Amino acid sequence: MEKDFLKRETDLLQEINQLKDKYGDDGITLEEDQENEDAQNGYTEFIQHSEKEDTRSPLKERRSSIVREAVETEVAFYATHTQHDIRHLGQGQIIAFDQTVTNIGNAYNTHHGAVVAPVDGTYVFHVTLMGTLHNASNHYYTADIDVDDVGYSKFYIVPYEQSSHMFVIELKSGSAVSVKNGRVDDGIIGKHYSAFSGFLLYQHFQPPAVVGK
Repeated sequence: MEKDFLKRETDLLQEINQLKDKYGDDGITLEEDQENEDAQNGYTEFIQHSEKEDTRSPLKERRSSIVREAVETEVAFYATHTQHDIRHLGQGQIIAFDQTVTNIGNAYNTHHGAVVAPVDGTYVFHVTLMGTLHNASNHYYTADIDVDDVGYSKFYIVPYEQSSHMFVIELKSGSAVSVKNGRVDDGIIGKHYSAFSGFLLYQHFQPPAVVGK
């Protein structure tokens, strides 16, 4: 009886040891535990490798280069006249300032005397004139600032005194701005006493087209 009990106890202990060897203390087989450990190590190595590649990834570099900024057209000019006395101008004749000190973007043309807007935008212009009279009975020199041949602003100037106008205007691409003499045979004093200048304040960009609508 005692021998049978001892044999059963020995067999039970061997069975318990076998179960421990097979499942371990947490109920997971040693083979499964090893597989989990290998998987965890592999995942850690994958994350570390991905982080290293991300720092030099061409795709990441390409994504950063996709960011674009709108490039605004540059327009700025300052023009005066090389002659001192510009006399006997015609009525409505464009005063061509034949010397450009600054002409960024080449929007101002010294031959026909007009500045042509290269792009849609808001522009700032400044005109200074010193006028002279052919007919002494006239008391003021007159001139006009035209936008596409439409009067936009007027000058009434005491002879041999200066007057200036500054104006802000929205223009379409191709619009022309010029300074025109008022009465026939009147004139201006050049040599930096009279000048025409302007610049593009900001360009008007078209909104992007929406595809699929």
